[in-house]
Formats: sequence, structure tokens, C-alpha cells
Amino acid sequence: MSTDSIPTQLGRIHVRHEGSGPPVVLWHSLFVDSASWGPLFDRVREDHRAIAIDGPCHGRSEGLTHDFTFDEVADCAVAVMDALALHGPVDWVGNAWGGHIGIKVAARHPRRLRTLTTIGTPLRPINPRERWTMCWPLVQIYRVTGPNRWLRTQLQNALIGPRTAVAHPDRACEIMRAFVDADRRPMFHAMRSMMLHRPDVTADLASIAVPTLMMVADSDSMGAGPDDIHSATSAMSHVHVGGLVGDGHLTPLIVDQDNIYRQLVGHWSDNYADSRF
Repeated sequence: MSTDSIPTQLGRIHVRHEGSGPPVVLWHSLFVDSASWGPLFDRVREDHRAIAIDGPCHGRSEGLTHDFTFDEVADCAVAVMDALALHGPVDWVGNAWGGHIGIKVAARHPRRLRTLTTIGTPLRPINPRERWTMCWPLVQIYRVTGPNRWLRTQLQNALIGPRTAVAHPDRACEIMRAFVDADRRPMFHAMRSMMLHRPDVTADLASIAVPTLMMVADSDSMGAGPDDIHSATSAMSHVHVGGLVGDGHLTPLIVDQDNIYRQLVGHWSDNYADSRF
């Protein structure tokens, strides 16, 4: 396995990559890092060049001391692809936040993606109830106390789900370790920028021409449901919605990995022959 630390407009970005074949870029959810892909990374690298990125202020990437935007992160992702000589189109797989960034890349840099896959990605901003009863308090508590036990539990329940955390304690601990170990000030800016200021990406969807697969967990209360996805993607020419098992953004990566991989392979295979880029 190779690793790189790539300078970008949002600091140095840590990347690990392995395998050969068509390139697949994997971008994780907010709060965690590329370790959250777990064994799925190993499965992808068997037949592809798997490239797992730690987003700004996450994992082993450089921390920032200022807020930043989704468009800036999308441009940062393209800078990473340039540094890795990925000048042809790639298959993008994004979990939650990673799906948002993939949508922005597809809209801003359409020739850089061959396919787009999102997993548990909300398409609209947080609503007022979520903002004032959950997200804003979470950010402010973190600003004052850091990742205290109560906050870790609340976040783990939202991302992974209490039942999955009990059934798979080692994976849950591995995934949450990135949040526990994160530098507080950079993570605060990431939470404020990427969660509280999360944009409505439905307008971007209409401009996306690359074949798109949107996977949604059946019990993820914070993700976009199938009806919302179908409504938001009605203007897209090539989109498919796939179902997963799980009650959080990250739960399917633990309990429904085989299904994710099967859908990915089908999505890629369907679009290798008729790639337009």
C-alpha cells in the first residue's frame, strides 16, 4: 500500500492507494476518516486502483483553522486527483459527506468522473428542527468540551446505530477513533462548515450527466429516503437508487458490505462499455 500527503488549497491531504485497474476514489463521511471503509477498501483494490482520501481536518490530513465551503472541498479533491495523475475519469464512491463532495465534483468538473456513487447522502440542508435540537448543540458542546463521552455516544448512535455498535464493537471503535483523536479546532471548523452550512445539492443534480447510483439505508432517519431521492433526481438522465440495510450513515459499511460491493460492481460493469468520457 502506498500513501501520500498532497498539498492543496485546503492543506495537505492524506491519501492511501493500492491495487491496479480502473481508479476508484473513496471519500468518507463527516467525523470519521478513510478507515471507515474497512474491508470494502480491500475488496475494491482486488480489481481496481483503490484511492481512499482523508478529507480536510480528518484523519491524517492537515487541520484548518478557518471555515471552508463544499465547492472548495470539491476543487481540493480534483487537486488530489491531478497530483496522483488521475487525468482520466474515475469512479467516485462517497459515504454521506463523501457523496456531497462527489456531487459537487460531478457538477463542477464533469469530465473527472466516469460514475458517481453515494451512500447514505442527504440531499437537502439540515432542517430547522435538526439544526436547533441536535446539530447546533452538538457543535457548541464539542467546541467547549471536545469529544466527551456523552457526545461520542450520541454521534455513534447517529452514525452507526446502538444495535450495530453492540454487535460489532471493534468496528465501531475503529470508526469512531478518528473523531476521538481529531484535533479539536480543525474538527470544529469542519463540523460548522460541512454540517451546519450543508447546502441543498438538488440543484446540482440536474446538471449531472455521469451515471449515478444512490444507495440509501432502510432505517437511516438522517439520510435521504427513497421518495426524496426519486423526487430530487427526476431531472437526471441516468440514475439508479439502491437499497441497503442499516440505521445510520455508516451502518451499511459494517452490516451490508456484500450488498454495497455487489451494487458497485454492477454499476461499474453497466457503464464501462458506454463511458462517454
